[in-house]
Amino acid sequence: MSTRAVMRAAASPPSGGDPRPHEERLLAQQHAQLLGALARALPPGRSVVLLDIPNHANVGDNAILLGELAALKALGRRALYIPATPSSDGARLQRRIGSRPILLHGGGNLGDLWPAHQHLRERILAEFPGNPIVQLPQSVAFSHADSIARARSAFERHRGFTLLVRDEQSRVFAAEHLGIRAILTPDAAFALGRLRPSRPPQRDVLVLARTDHEARAARRIPLGVATEDWTTPPVGLHERALQRIARELDRRPGRGRAASDALAHAAVLAWGGISMEHLRRGIELLGSARVVVTDRLHAHILSLLLGIPHVVTDNVSGKIRSFYETWTRESELVTWADSLEQGVEIGRRLASERIGKPL
Repeated sequence: MSTRAVMRAAASPPSGGDPRPHEERLLAQQHAQLLGALARALPPGRSVVLLDIPNHANVGDNAILLGELAALKALGRRALYIPATPSSDGARLQRRIGSRPILLHGGGNLGDLWPAHQHLRERILAEFPGNPIVQLPQSVAFSHADSIARARSAFERHRGFTLLVRDEQSRVFAAEHLGIRAILTPDAAFALGRLRPSRPPQRDVLVLARTDHEARAARRIPLGVATEDWTTPPVGLHERALQRIARELDRRPGRGRAASDALAHAAVLAWGGISMEHLRRGIELLGSARVVVTDRLHAHILSLLLGIPHVVTDNVSGKIRSFYETWTRESELVTWADSLEQGVEIGRRLASERIGKPL
């Protein structure tokens, strides 16, 4: 699958792949609601600046980026990437961004579980008070009152801030604790449309389990059950080459606005190429099994797009359950489990039922 093919996926509702009309309607609905919410949230103009895109191997975050690029392309917007961290040179950011709309990458880092991303978000809101700023679909998770108060202050001071959230729990929290009316929006990865496994399944069950601090502390994985995660792959020569290109583009300021914009657009395409490598790896991993058992949100979303039966359980913040209840509980491909241990039992049963049936 090429980057261009992924971009084309946003141009029309998902089609092909899994033959069940109910699943196709569900995916088409998420696709349409995502594009509709983005169209309403984005201010007029062609070019937008995209900040805080992933520079790591997590398949989910990279699928989000590719979905964001596909959705922006479908809406006729040109994405420009400018590297920014909490310690970036403020004057350089001001010069490169100017007065253009700013989009903040979506995902699950709005809150204090991943503080560096929240610090950057609050910095951008403070330093660009006149720019329209759109937070692309996020899950919200705070644990500390002082973090909530700081975020609320940052959100309230910016008059042109739009918050898109991807689950009902986050929408309610934003209204009650952050003082902001958030817009409920499907995850950006739905803009990828229908995907296809790269090969027939080689095993009955894949247990794709988190290995970071979002994993539930009390989870128990049955003895003898091997688990995998998708955050630390080996880096191939193609990806290394793309990373060198992307980082060189990030460093070059360009002479004049047009040259700077051209470099920023080339940079987002280079980083998108790296994300495509990670997405391919995720598709291959999920497609290796008849049934997937997972506590990762994007293993759930990509399994839906791939037409793979799967069992889902929650992470530490409750975002997966809330997302499932908000958008996907009607899917015939997904089964909820109250624990990863229960999920393994259900997954084994589903896999045994599928053996001998057409896949």
